[in-house]
Amino acid sequence: MLKPIRYVAIDDDLLDQLMLKEYAGAFPILQQVGTFSNSTDGLASIDELHPDLIFLDIEMPGLTGLEVLRQIKDKVSIAIFITSHPEFAIDGFELSALDYVLKPLTAERFALTVKRIEEYWTMKQK
Repeated sequence: MLKPIRYVAIDDDLLDQLMLKEYAGAFPILQQVGTFSNSTDGLASIDELHPDLIFLDIEMPGLTGLEVLRQIKDKVSIAIFITSHPEFAIDGFELSALDYVLKPLTAERFALTVKRIEEYWTMKQK
């Protein structure tokens, strides 16, 4: 049995936050520990919440998702970008993002992301 994957989501769009929460709720291994609508609050929460996984938007008030990941990449095992900006995908992968998902998020695409997360998590637990 795999240990639950604790996640934080940082996205300034409320609808996108709700959709992510709904899709993630279908996967018992994913355990939400925080959702933030701006990068400043999300970044401040990392040391307190100790998530294993972070879902990030790219463009947000304050720091971009890329800037957030640069600051926390040693504190979070898995980073996934969910964004409307395909032009930053290479930057995301250079920061070791496990996946880069374009909005609008769909249940089918999210399921593929979770499969990738579970495979990585299984290897990491061994």
